[in-house]
Amino acid sequence: MTPVRYDNALTEDSPFYLAAASSSMILTLVYFSLFKHPLREEEVLTYTHFYPISREEGQAAIRSLLDQGILESREGMLCLRGDGPLVAIRAEREARAAQWQPRVKRSIRVLSHLPFLRGLSVSGSLSKGTQDEDGDIDFFMLTAPNRLWTARFFAALMLKLLPKSKKINFCLNYCLPEDRLSIPDRSLFSATEVAFLKPVLNPDLFCAFFELNQWVKTYYPNWESPTDPVPDLRYSVLQRIAEWPLTGALGDWVETRISRWFIRRLNRCMSALPPGQSTTEVRLGAKEYKGHTKGNHRKTRQGWEERVEQLEADLGIRVIKWPWAEAWTSRKPMNRVLDRPGWSNRSSPAGRVPVGQRS
Repeated sequence: MTPVRYDNALTEDSPFYLAAASSSMILTLVYFSLFKHPLREEEVLTYTHFYPISREEGQAAIRSLLDQGILESREGMLCLRGDGPLVAIRAEREARAAQWQPRVKRSIRVLSHLPFLRGLSVSGSLSKGTQDEDGDIDFFMLTAPNRLWTARFFAALMLKLLPKSKKINFCLNYCLPEDRLSIPDRSLFSATEVAFLKPVLNPDLFCAFFELNQWVKTYYPNWESPTDPVPDLRYSVLQRIAEWPLTGALGDWVETRISRWFIRRLNRCMSALPPGQSTTEVRLGAKEYKGHTKGNHRKTRQGWEERVEQLEADLGIRVIKWPWAEAWTSRKPMNRVLDRPGWSNRSSPAGRVPVGQRS
C-alpha cells in the first residue's frame, strides 16, 4: 500500500498528524477490524474511542477521511481502506445471529429459573449482533451476595439435566454478585464488553451496574447505558424451593464447599489448556468468576498496536494514541495536521485543525 499524498499536502518527509476526531475514528475502526467487524456510521459516532465527538463533528470527520481515501464506505458500513471484504463477513455473521435468536430466547428461559440469579445479560459476539459459525451464547450473570458459586453450580447442573434434544451451548464466562458490581479490569477491551452488554433480566440491577461502571466513558465518551425495555426478574417456584434452605448459615457453608470444589476443578482443567490459551485473564474468587482462557485482552492490545503502526506507515500519517489501559485525563497536543480543503489555519496549540473538528 502506497502512502496517501495530496496535491495540496505538506511536502516534508515527516508524517502528517491527524486531528483528534479523525484519530479517534481511525483507532475505533482499527480496534473493530481485529474482530472483522466494520461499523455503520451511527455506530462509529456512538462508539468512537477516547475523544468525545458531536454528531456534526463526527460526520465532518467521516467525510474528510473518505475524501482522503483513508476510509471506505460499502453497503452503509465504514471500514479502513482495504478492509472492504469485512463488510460481507459482518453481513454473514448478522444473518447467523438472527438465526440463533430462538436458541438465545430458550437459553434465557432456562436460566431465568436459576437459583440465586439476580441479573442476566447477553455478552460476547451476540451482544454486538453477530455470531460465528462455531460460536456459543455468552452470558454475563449477576448473583445474590455470597452465592456466586452456588448459582454457578446450579447452572452447570441444569445444563447436565437438560434432555439431549434440548441441549443449549451457552457459556457463563463472567459472574459477579450484586453487592460487587464494579468491573475491576478497566481497559479498552473490558470497556467494549461492558458497553455492548444487552441486559435481558432485571433492568433495575443493571441500571445500578452501569452507574457503577461509568469509567467506560473513559474509552467510549459518547456511550450511554442501554435503555431498551428489559423484563423484570420474576422468581419461579423452582428458585424459591432451591433458595429457601440455602439462605442462612447452611447456604454459607454450601457456598464455601462448592467454591472450593469448583475452583480446584477449574484449576485442574486450566493446567491442561491447549496451546494458544492462557490463564492470565482468569480470576476465580469469592466475589468474581472470570473464565476468559483465550487471552483476548493481550492478543487484542498487541494486534491493535501492530495494526495502528502498520497503518501509519502505509498511509504516511500519525494518529493521536491515547493510553490503552490508563485513565484518559487530558488531550495530547499535536504539532501538525493534514493540510487540505476545508481546513483552517487558526491559532491553537495544535496548529492547523479541520473546520468542524477540535484538536
